[in-house]
Amino acid sequence: MCNLYSMTRAPEAVRRLFRIGGKRAAAFEPTDAIFPGYEAPVVRTAGDGERELVVMVRGCKQRSSPAHSWQVFDPA
Repeated sequence: MCNLYSMTRAPEAVRRLFRIGGKRAAAFEPTDAIFPGYEAPVVRTAGDGERELVVMVRGCKQRSSPAHSWQVFDPA
């Protein structure tokens, strides 16, 4: 039951579907299963109100954690 999520679409298709500009889109590889603790693409609203595609690590919410269960993956 952990891998209920997948992202099999090509990155360009996701950018077009959500109307995300090239400079606001992180690179990712399509995958058949997204498990907790692994990276996944996420579309979110940036601070300036525009949509962006970022790569985050999927996690499970813990009782003492904040309300969100995703963390931004920063390769730098």
